Amino acid sequence: MFQKDRLTGLVLLLVLGLLLNCTVSIQAEEKEVIELDLKEGIKLGLERNSSLQQLKSRMEAARAAVEQVEAQLKPRVSINSRYTRFDEEQRINRNSINASKDLYSHQLNLNYLLYQTPAKLKVKQKEYQWQNIKEEYQHQKKQLAYRITQNYYEILKAQELVRVNQESLKQVKEHLKQTRAHLKAGNAVKTDLLQTKVRKSEVQQQFLQAKNNLQLARERFKNQLEIKGSKQIELTEDIGFPEVDLSMPKALDSAFDKRSDLNSLQAELKSLRQGLKWAQKSDNPNLALSGKVSKEGSEFNPESDEFWSVTVNLEWDLYDGGENEALVEQSKSNLEAQESALDKKKQSIDLEVREGFLNLDLSRKQKATAKQRVESAQENLRLAKLRYKEGVAINTEVIDAQVELSKAKTDHQQSVYDYYINQAALLKSMGMSYLSVHNSETDLSRSN
Repeated sequence: MFQKDRLTGLVLLLVLGLLLNCTVSIQAEEKEVIELDLKEGIKLGLERNSSLQQLKSRMEAARAAVEQVEAQLKPRVSINSRYTRFDEEQRINRNSINASKDLYSHQLNLNYLLYQTPAKLKVKQKEYQWQNIKEEYQHQKKQLAYRITQNYYEILKAQELVRVNQESLKQVKEHLKQTRAHLKAGNAVKTDLLQTKVRKSEVQQQFLQAKNNLQLARERFKNQLEIKGSKQIELTEDIGFPEVDLSMPKALDSAFDKRSDLNSLQAELKSLRQGLKWAQKSDNPNLALSGKVSKEGSEFNPESDEFWSVTVNLEWDLYDGGENEALVEQSKSNLEAQESALDKKKQSIDLEVREGFLNLDLSRKQKATAKQRVESAQENLRLAKLRYKEGVAINTEVIDAQVELSKAKTDHQQSVYDYYINQAALLKSMGMSYLSVHNSETDLSRSN
């Protein structure tokens, strides 16, 4: 009895241990920290994005559609074997009284399209449709890479703003300590202490808001990468883009050459042109060759002579009620609409590149001036603290200098990461991304 209870206890302990182990494993998995740099983040996003996977499936289906219409240009071979069993009466009614009740027949068939022009046009049209989806797939990849890059730098910006607010809070606390000392020594009034406490509360609120913005940026980044659960994202590197210093004409040339959405529309335009050619020839005659070889007999492998035949079939619709003419007009209208859409897309790309070019130039200048402003604000705060310590400056002068420095640092960090984001935006408008830049020998310097 004692051994049985002991065995039961051991089993319960074992089960409990397994459950605890599973719980710890699940919790560890849920709290897993994923470390990423920008390159890894983009690759992970491209791999996990469900919309891209759907588009990839459409691309594979379009390729299969090309193969399907290509099959029409190839000969088709089929075989047909048949076995028939006759009853006695049917056997007697056949050509010979000695005829067998069993009849085996085998036939080999060949069909081949002789006039292939319409079919070849259809193949070409399907190939352009496939190319259209391929270019759309590449376009969506670049768009996603840009959005990931944008969110990546938003996290880095939020991290820097948390640091800036943390430094501001530290400065205010030090100043509050100094103000208390001045008040105790009779060199300050209670209003100075209250002003400093109010400033401390303001900075604390800004610090909390900055931390919340950082968490929101990380959550948006997780959502962009389609990472579920409570996994945390940590960025391992602060990577900047290679310096982009292109002339406007070079940027525009790159855009019109590399923009996948433009190439997609051009492929669709070529597809519609092929569709028009096919419509114009769809009322052409259908000329096909067919042939067959057959044998039959009372055994599975008959010893009788082979019978063969060859047929050339010509089919031509003399009147279709105007269906073909309507099809041609429809194809022309679709072609004209696509040409207009292509022209509009070129204008849109031109504007996007020019805006990106100007925004990047503005960001570059703002980054430089923001840095100078930080240096001036730091010196101003240093002097204000020194004067306050010596009793020749009032408390509000120090607080104002702290506010100005905090704002200058905030603006500087925003200008730095806005500059990186505007670099990414310009590259996107040129049909490029962070990965395409780092995986190629593309020259991003201004032409001489």
